[in-house]
Amino acid sequence: MKKLIFLALVATTILVCSCSKEGGGGGNAAFLPGTLYVDFATDGIQSYNFSNGKLSKVIKTMNGAGITGCDITYGSSEIAISVGIVPLSVGVVQDTQTFLLRPWDGKNAQFSYKEVPQTGNIFSFTWTHPTKSFYKESIIRISPNKKYIAVDSNDSEERGVLLFNTQTGKLIAEFTEGLTRDDLSYQSTPVWTENNEMYSAIKGVLYRWKESYGDRVEKVLTLNEGRGASGVTVNPQGTRVAFRYKKHLWVQNIDGSNLHQVTTSQLTGSDKADGEYHPVFSPDGKYIALVGAPTVGRGWTDYDPLQPSYGGVHVTGDGYGYVFVIRDDGKLYDLENDKSGFIVLRQEGGIHGVPSYFSGMMWR
Repeated sequence: MKKLIFLALVATTILVCSCSKEGGGGGNAAFLPGTLYVDFATDGIQSYNFSNGKLSKVIKTMNGAGITGCDITYGSSEIAISVGIVPLSVGVVQDTQTFLLRPWDGKNAQFSYKEVPQTGNIFSFTWTHPTKSFYKESIIRISPNKKYIAVDSNDSEERGVLLFNTQTGKLIAEFTEGLTRDDLSYQSTPVWTENNEMYSAIKGVLYRWKESYGDRVEKVLTLNEGRGASGVTVNPQGTRVAFRYKKHLWVQNIDGSNLHQVTTSQLTGSDKADGEYHPVFSPDGKYIALVGAPTVGRGWTDYDPLQPSYGGVHVTGDGYGYVFVIRDDGKLYDLENDKSGFIVLRQEGGIHGVPSYFSGMMWR
C-alpha cells in the first residue's frame, strides 16, 4: 500500500512539472502574463487569451465607425478611444476628434462617431487641429497615471507625436520642431514606461519625455550603434529597447550596452513583408511578442505558421504575419526551428495562428 502511495506521488510530481514547463516552439502560452491585443483586418482590435487561445473582438478601428485609435490600460480594466466626427474612409480628413477613457469589462466595445458615450467616462475632451487636418487613423497611448495621452500619426501622414493633458484637454506639445517630413516617416510609435515617461524614436534615435520637460524631449540613445533601427519599443521598466534591423529583431539596454540579435528566419526577398516585425514587451518585461512568418495575399483562416497550408479568406493589400513570443533572455531564436524555444500563438483548437498587422499590438 505504501509503495502504491509513493508511486502515485511520483506520478503527480512528474505531471505537475510537465504542466508547468515553459517553452517549446509553438508550445504552451498559458503561463504568459496579462492579455495581448492584436489589430487585424475587419475584426479590428481583438484580445487574445493565453490560457485557451480565444480571440475576442474589442473594437473596430476601420472604416465606418469613425474610431481613429484605441488603447487598453494595464490590467485591462479601462479602454481609451479616439473618435472622429464622420466615418473613416479613404481620403477623409478628420479635423476634430474626441478622446476618452472609461471603465471596461472586456467585452466588445460598440462605439462610433454617432454614439460617443457622454457619461461614465474617466475623462473626455474634444480637440480640433488648427490646420483643420487631423490624423485620419492613429495609434493612441495613455500614460499609466492616465494624466497624458500620446497620439501617433499613421504611416502615410508623417507628422509628429501629439501629447495632451487629459485633465485639461490642452495640447502640451507637437513634437515636430527641427524634423523634416522624411525624418517623421521613420518615427516609431510612442510607448510609456511604468514611471510615466514617454519614449519615441525617429530615424534610429531614441527620445524621452518627462512631465518636467514641458514641450521638449531629450535624446537618450543612438540605437544600434548608429546603423539604424525601426519599430522601436521600450519595456515598461524603462531598461531595455527592442527594434527591427535588417528584417530581424534586436535588443539592447537603454544605456546602449548588450546589443544583440534575438530573432532570425529564412528571408523570402519580398519587398512587402519579410522577416520579423513589431516587438512588444510583456508587462513584466520578461517576454517579447512579435509578428513573424509575414505574408501578402495568403489565406489566414486555415494557416499554421509552422506548417503552412492555403485556403480561406485572402489578404490582398497590406502585409501581415503571425504572432510569436520569445523570452528576453539574450538568446537568438530561429523561427524556422521549432526546437529553439519560441512560442507561436495559436487560436482555439491549437492549429491556426494568430494573424496581426505590423502595428497596433498591445500587451497589457
